[in-house]
Amino acid sequence: MKILFISVYYTAFLKSFYGKHVGEVKKLNFQKHRQRLLNELFGDADFYSDGVKENGQEAEDIVVNDEILQKKWAIEKGFKAFNETDFFSKIPYLNIIFKPNWVEKILEAQIKEVSPNVLYFQDIEYFSVEFLRKIKREYFVVAQKASPVWKMQTFKQANLVFTSFPHFVPMFRANKINSEYLKLAFGKRVLDMVPKQKKIYNCTFVGGITRHHSRGNRILSDIANKEKLDIFGYGKDYLDKNSKLYNTHHGEVWGGEMYKVMMQSKMTINRHINIAGRYANNMRLFEATGSGAMLLTDKKVNINDFFEVGKETITYDNSGDLIRKIEFYTNYPKEREKIAKAGQKRTLKDHNYKVRMAEMLKLLSKYY
Repeated sequence: MKILFISVYYTAFLKSFYGKHVGEVKKLNFQKHRQRLLNELFGDADFYSDGVKENGQEAEDIVVNDEILQKKWAIEKGFKAFNETDFFSKIPYLNIIFKPNWVEKILEAQIKEVSPNVLYFQDIEYFSVEFLRKIKREYFVVAQKASPVWKMQTFKQANLVFTSFPHFVPMFRANKINSEYLKLAFGKRVLDMVPKQKKIYNCTFVGGITRHHSRGNRILSDIANKEKLDIFGYGKDYLDKNSKLYNTHHGEVWGGEMYKVMMQSKMTINRHINIAGRYANNMRLFEATGSGAMLLTDKKVNINDFFEVGKETITYDNSGDLIRKIEFYTNYPKEREKIAKAGQKRTLKDHNYKVRMAEMLKLLSKYY
C-alpha cells in the first residue's frame, strides 16, 4: 500500500521559514527542498509517513499550499499549471485564504505521478468539493479532523474520516460518513534532531491564543497574574496589551524552536480547545511529554487512556487548582522530575508514530 499525505501549513510558519531560509532552499531541487521544509518539524512534519514506512508500507508527503515549493515541482516537471501574472503569484501565501486554481492542478498532477492507493488529507476543508469528487473516483480518500467543522460537505467526499475527538465519531456517522477514533502521537525523531537543552523556564505555555480557546485563555490569564509564566506561540495580538498575559508572551515559535522551548521547560501547561468538550486529544499532550517537560493538563474524562495521572502527568480542575500545583511542583523538584521522566517514557513507548500508524492501518483495512 502507498499513502500520500497531503498537508496545509500555517501561513505564518511558511513566512517565517522562507524569511530565514529562502536563499538556502532556492538552490535545492524539489526533493531536497521538501525534505528541508519537513526537517523544520512543523506540525505533523513527515511523522505520519515515517510511521507508515516503519510498518512496511510506502508513503510520501505534499505540502500543498507552499507556493514556492509547489511551483518548483511544476517547473521541474515542465508542468504549466499557473499564470505568472496571477494576482496570487505577486503576493505569496494569500493562497491559504484565497486559493488560486494552481493549487489543485499541481496536486492533481502530483497524485498521478505518485500513484498512491490512499490520499490522506490533513485539512480536507481547504479543497473544493468538485476537486474531491473528481479524485474520489480513482483513489481512496481519507480525511482527518480535530477542530471545528466548517464544511461538512467536504467530509462527505471522503471514504473514511479519522478524528482524535471521540465525540466526533458519532457526529460524522450521523452524517453517513465512515469515521474512526485515532489518537495523536509524538515524532521520536524530534529527539535526534533537536539538541538537548538546559531547563531555563519553570513553567511555560506553548500554543495558540484564539477565540476558540476562550476558557483556557481565562485560566492562563489567572496564572500569569499569580505565577511566573513564560508564553510562546501565535495570537499575541489577540491579547489586551495592558494585560500581564501580553507582557509575558515571547511571540511565535515553530517546529524545532517550539520543541526546544518544551525541552527547556521544567513544566508546561496544556489546555484544550473549547470544542474538545470532556475529552483530551491534542498534540500538546505528546509534544510536551515527549520533550521531557512535566505536563500540567486540564482534567478530561479520558486522560487515563493516555497517561497515569499523578505518575506520568498532572491534571488540574481550574485556575486555583493549577496555581496550587505549579507552586507545589516548583517547591518539590525531585517529584516533578520523576513525573516528567515517567511521562516521557510512556509517550516514547506507547504514543509514537510507529504504534499509531499501525493502529491507523488496521482501522483503514476495515474499509479499504
